[in-house]
Amino acid sequence: VATLEATLTSAAGDADPLVRAAVAQALTMLDPAARARVGARLLDDPLRTVRLDAATALDGEASQWLTAPQRE
Repeated sequence: VATLEATLTSAAGDADPLVRAAVAQALTMLDPAARARVGARLLDDPLRTVRLDAATALDGEASQWLTAPQRE
């Protein structure tokens, strides 16, 4: 899982919005803490679809690992 987290972390910063969208959709493959670590940066993505997919993946148990502003 650590390798998957590292891969998704790297891909979350990719210039290609399709890659970032794929990362947002793959977040559910991670445990909640890792999901929050990787997905939090996608909440500010310029592409609305990426932000929505990340927010959906971070809802529930993973949200406890986010800061208060990230949960809003």
